Amino acid sequence: MDHSNTILLLLIVAFLAGGFLGLVIRKAMPKPDKAGASEEIFLLEQRLREVSQEFAKTSEELNRKREIAFHVPTIVRRLSSRLSPNAIPGVAVRIAKDFFQASHAGYFAPLSESDEFTMVEGVGFPQGWKHTIRISPKEGILGLALENRVVVTRDEYLSFKGNLPAGSSPIEKAGIAVDLVAPVVGMSGPLGAILVGGCKVRVNEERQYASMLADLLSIAYQTALSIESVERDAAVDGLTRVYNRRYFALWFENELRRAKNYSQPLSLLMLDIDHFKKVNDTFGHNAGDMVLRKLAETLRAHTRSSDIVARYGGEEFVVAMTSSNKDQAFTYAESLRKTIASLEVKVTGHEAPLKATITCGVATYPEDGENTTDLLRAADNALYEGKQEGRNRVVRAQLVGLDGKPLRRS
Repeated sequence: MDHSNTILLLLIVAFLAGGFLGLVIRKAMPKPDKAGASEEIFLLEQRLREVSQEFAKTSEELNRKREIAFHVPTIVRRLSSRLSPNAIPGVAVRIAKDFFQASHAGYFAPLSESDEFTMVEGVGFPQGWKHTIRISPKEGILGLALENRVVVTRDEYLSFKGNLPAGSSPIEKAGIAVDLVAPVVGMSGPLGAILVGGCKVRVNEERQYASMLADLLSIAYQTALSIESVERDAAVDGLTRVYNRRYFALWFENELRRAKNYSQPLSLLMLDIDHFKKVNDTFGHNAGDMVLRKLAETLRAHTRSSDIVARYGGEEFVVAMTSSNKDQAFTYAESLRKTIASLEVKVTGHEAPLKATITCGVATYPEDGENTTDLLRAADNALYEGKQEGRNRVVRAQLVGLDGKPLRRS
């Protein structure tokens, strides 16, 4: 039997024993007069009510302690697991709502373009607030908590409200009574704040748990951001800052699987900088690096967010285009070839800017291959054909018959 159940049992025994003892004493004493008996009964009933209230309060406190003992390890375990930064606000809202038994729970994060905060996740708030509401960090209970970087309860806010600047936040204007705000602070400053309202528990007595939640959220955020940064660096080519070959291989495999599942085309561009060795030999490797960076920058700027650009090796790059057939991919590649041909790369120590051209091979799922190996080979063969034909051109992959001759040009 745990400690809380033992205490509860002792209280019940004490209560019954007290009642029994009182009854024995009453029977042993001489009978008072009628007025005295009424007064005694009144006092006993009053005492009984007091004991009952104390018993109910103790029972409620013990139940709450049991709830906390259950919730805390679960919260720690949940926030210690691997989470993406974007998932943390939703997890925080669910935890805060359940722990404080709140009707309102929201996570407010700072906006990148201003010093205001907006609700990124919330329950019980007006529809349309998510990502649209704007709250100044200098007003209301949110401002008080952020300014002092401490948990602030509603009672504390009301006691300080007279000393704060005039005006009210959108939360107050909406008639939402916030019981508690817990700011989440990282090494670089505020990461957000948890707001809860309509709580069924005594939040004034549980400030330490709100502080604990804020600290765990801060650790979870910083851990998630660190992991994301490490993974991003591991996936990106150090010179050009586009994805590297290893990450591209994983992405392309997953995207090809999706294309098969949804019967969608998937096109692959493999492109190479023409006569790149001559650039390095004539102008030096620093000039070659500048050309590579300029090309990568141009590819990123002219590629959809649903597609991917990667450095495949040396001066060779790949672009994978989702939901794009061969004609669409060819049109894009031809436009890209013209754009790159018009670029000028200024190199330190050289008056005349460098110019570069590319040769590109285009292959498409499913006609040029149904796996990544076949598609890469088809695009590479088309690239090689373009070089043989004189470079600075885009070539579509061809179907080849058993005799090695093209069956058709798509």
